[in-house]
Amino acid sequence: MLKIVPGCKIAFYKFIPRYHHHFGKQCRVADYGYTKLRDLLDSLPHVIQIIGEGAKTFITLAHKAQVRRFSNDLLKMLKSQPEKQFLLSAFPAVFERNYFKAFSVYDYGVCHLKDILSDTPENTFVMEDVTQESKPDVMISIFRRDQTQEEVMRTRGFAKEVVELLRHSPDLSICFNKFIPAYHQHFGRQCRVGSYGMTKLIELFEAVTDTVEIREDGEERLVQLTRDKMVWVVGEQVECVIKASRARCVALTDLEEEFQKMFGHLMPLGRMGVSRVDELVEMLQSWVRTVNSKEGTMVVTVDRGFIRTMASNVRRLLVEQDEGTMEFEEFIDKMATRFGSHIEVELLTRDLSYLVDVREGKVALTSLQLCARDI
Repeated sequence: MLKIVPGCKIAFYKFIPRYHHHFGKQCRVADYGYTKLRDLLDSLPHVIQIIGEGAKTFITLAHKAQVRRFSNDLLKMLKSQPEKQFLLSAFPAVFERNYFKAFSVYDYGVCHLKDILSDTPENTFVMEDVTQESKPDVMISIFRRDQTQEEVMRTRGFAKEVVELLRHSPDLSICFNKFIPAYHQHFGRQCRVGSYGMTKLIELFEAVTDTVEIREDGEERLVQLTRDKMVWVVGEQVECVIKASRARCVALTDLEEEFQKMFGHLMPLGRMGVSRVDELVEMLQSWVRTVNSKEGTMVVTVDRGFIRTMASNVRRLLVEQDEGTMEFEEFIDKMATRFGSHIEVELLTRDLSYLVDVREGKVALTSLQLCARDI
């Protein structure tokens, strides 16, 4: 109630009617074991403090409560920034973008912003003196402890576990608050974020942004697979449906029904951003494709062995280059003369996007592949 009042303070004599107006019920101090309102408020020194005397007595938030509130607000502001940091001089503008109201330091019970910044808990924020356009400033960022090599490896393992867990959800997502119990039920063990060098679950998810993303859905937060991981999971599921059929192919018109029989839910067309099954199949060209036959349009699996062989040859050729890159025409010629393979741009961009980048007429190993080569 006090958080929404300007300056976070209210005259003592206005507390009871304000309480009634805000919560729609009477504040009965006897329900809390007291006979006077002041006695009740005095029992909450970590939340509320009473200042002044007589008609000028005010109720306001205690400094510790204000620091906690400020820390939470600042953390949300930092997480809204692409680099998870911003300059102190930009504080009012960032605050207004996040909370849709003008920033007033008096709302936090202090006169200067640096006063409350200095009281925030240790190992929460990092404040570094910088020079911006020849003027001194302070860069505020979220404190992060560097992960050990073992914790990094565990985090990559966690990313795989998230995919395994969410692939069983009809829409490839789960409510944030239900993730921990669902993880425990699925894997038979607790998800201890400290084992990954984190203090909060949200920090752990932020460390695997190539696998999951957090989406706001009204009052709830959802944990969902990224689009690339969604395509991968659904591709494998549809491939399983095709391989389970006796003829090793399924009519396009029957695919959704067969999918539901195997997995117990409809294909996640909406989550994948399509409205028809044929549009979904078009997205899954690395796993399945359509062919025309006497019976109509059939869905068959793609030869993954061919793609694995092609990936091996492409990598072998590019790792031999000093910069891990080649002109596209030269690359095509070398693949043909050395391996007898004709390769198309579509295969590189669709099936080998994890391995190479194709842009500006060149084919190059991804930065991760280059790093692996140089180790």
